[in-house]
This record gives sequence, C-alpha cells and structure tokens, in this order.
Amino acid sequence: MILIMNIFEKEPEQEQESLEGFQQEIENLRNEEIEEKGKKANPNLTNTEVKKLTEDDMRAWQNYKKLTADDITKKDIHDFTKYKRLAYSANEPARDNFAAFLGNRLTILWGKKELKRTEK
Repeated sequence: MILIMNIFEKEPEQEQESLEGFQQEIENLRNEEIEEKGKKANPNLTNTEVKKLTEDDMRAWQNYKKLTADDITKKDIHDFTKYKRLAYSANEPARDNFAAFLGNRLTILWGKKELKRTEK
C-alpha cells in the first residue's frame, strides 16, 4: 500500500481517527445520502463499499471534509489529482468511487469560489 501522507503538505486537523472510525463516518454519510435523496443520491458515494477504503482515503477525507469555497486553493486541486491517481491505480472500485465522490465535492467548491470571484 502506498501512503499518500507526503502529498499533503499541511497536516489535516487530525482527530487521529482510526480507519474503522473513518469507515463508519463514511457509512453514516452514505446512509444519510440515501435516506435524504433516495434515487437522486450521489452514486459515487452510495456505491462505495466503505470497508475497502484505506488509510490513504482517510487522509484525503481529513484534508478535504472541512474545506469551504472560501479556502479551497489550486494546491488543494493539485494535491487531490495526485491522490486520485493513486486511488485509481489501486484497481479497487470502492476507492475509485470514493475518489470520484471527493472530486465532485471539490469541483462544486471550486465552482462556488469562481462564482463568488466573478460576482465581485
């Protein structure tokens, strides 16, 4: 397993969560998504088999879960691209889905940031 800790220069606000705790957090998020949105739920999240997510995925989540449109940077996007390549290269559908889910979140945040910038 390739660890991606070195991709992220800044340390996430680590609650030093365990892999099991992270997987449970994503499972809860997945269940909430299904409950709230039903058939319109994000398939990248709903199709993620959380028990197959790794510490690399946990580190990425810790880095991006509290990110807002006001503080997302090009570096965040660049670092995510590195993570995504590693996740996809693992050839594990659960990790592919999770990386796509995170990518969707970051794309939305970046779009909101650009919208705010252009409205000024």
